[in-house]
Amino acid sequence: MRRRIVVTDYQEEWATAFLEFKNYLEKELHYPYLRIEHVGSTSVEGLAAKPILDVLIILPDSSHFDIVKSRLDSIGYFHNGDQGIKDREVFKSRLDSPFYTHHLYVSYPNSISTKNQIYLRNHLRKFEQDRHIYGELKKQLAQQFEYDIDSYMLGKTDFILSVLKQYPFTKAELDEIIDANKQ
Repeated sequence: MRRRIVVTDYQEEWATAFLEFKNYLEKELHYPYLRIEHVGSTSVEGLAAKPILDVLIILPDSSHFDIVKSRLDSIGYFHNGDQGIKDREVFKSRLDSPFYTHHLYVSYPNSISTKNQIYLRNHLRKFEQDRHIYGELKKQLAQQFEYDIDSYMLGKTDFILSVLKQYPFTKAELDEIIDANKQ
C-alpha cells in the first residue's frame, strides 16, 4: 500500500523535535567526531514540508563509520544501505521511536549528498522568495501526485537544480544529484 504524500505549512515544533533528537543521539552515541545537522524542508523556518525530519550525522571520513553504525545499532537503528546515493548511508529504526517521525542518514563533509543538503537548506533559509516558490511547488506536487512519491520527487528536481547550480558543483556532481532524485 502506498502512503499518501502530505505537505503542511511550517510547524514550529519541528525545530524543537530536532533538538530533542539531536541531544538524544549525542548522548547515546557518545562519539566526539560527529556533527548532527537538521536538513531537508523541516529545517527551514517558513517552508512547507512533509512532516518528517531529515537528520544527518556527518562524520569526518568513512573510517568512523563502523563505530557509529555499531552504536546506532545498539539504540535500535539498522543500516539500510546507501539506497543508490553515494556516500550517504540510511538508517531505519527497529523500534517505535519516541521522537518525531524522521529519516536518519550518515554522510561525510565533502560528499555530494551532504553539500546538496546543506547548500539547499542554507539557500532556502536565506532567500524568502525561493522558499515561497519551493513551498508552493511542493504543495502542488503533493496534490498532483498524492500517492506517487517518485513523481513528487522528480517534480522537485528542476527547482533544486536551479538553486544548486549557484553553488560550487561540477556538471558530474549535478548529474549525480539528478540521478539521486530519480530514485
